[in-house]
Amino acid sequence: KKLAIDHIVITGDVSNLALEREFAMVRRFLDEELGVPPAQVSIIPAELAGFTVTPGTTTGGGAAEGLVTLTGPVATDGSVLLSSGRSAAQLPGSVPLLTGTSSVTVPITTLPVAADELALLTATYGAISRDSSLQILTPIVQGLALDASSAYGGVSVGGTVTLTGASPSGGRNVAMSSTRPDVAAPPASV
Repeated sequence: KKLAIDHIVITGDVSNLALEREFAMVRRFLDEELGVPPAQVSIIPAELAGFTVTPGTTTGGGAAEGLVTLTGPVATDGSVLLSSGRSAAQLPGSVPLLTGTSSVTVPITTLPVAADELALLTATYGAISRDSSLQILTPIVQGLALDASSAYGGVSVGGTVTLTGASPSGGRNVAMSSTRPDVAAPPASV
């Protein structure tokens, strides 16, 4: 038995790859199964609405998370393509969008950097792309801990310099100085 339908609004995608045969299947279903002519159907496909990254700044070696949002739920499984303009910001090549979802999170890892970098990250769904950026910082000195709080003249005292993140490949030089070089003279850098 055919339903008495005045108008149908379909939100989300009606195809996976936008192939002609996929649209023909949808039209056949609406016409033959539901008895609804094309003039009584409005299709509002899900589109890529935004791509955000939090936090927007991280020290190299740290992590961030992307959030891809769509204008509505997808009607069929699909995927969002992802890319990074910098090798220090790494994300998967794509993430799946399951039927009925309108957002998906994206894991982002970063590598240590020798100099601050701004990575442009791009999400693409269908013909629409959205960009977001991630600032990747070089690690800075977080602290200095000496092995002893006092020492006799001529005695060496070791210490540990702590950075805010992992050192880049090849290490990181840290400049050292003393307010009293006549009493305590550290090396120029470590």
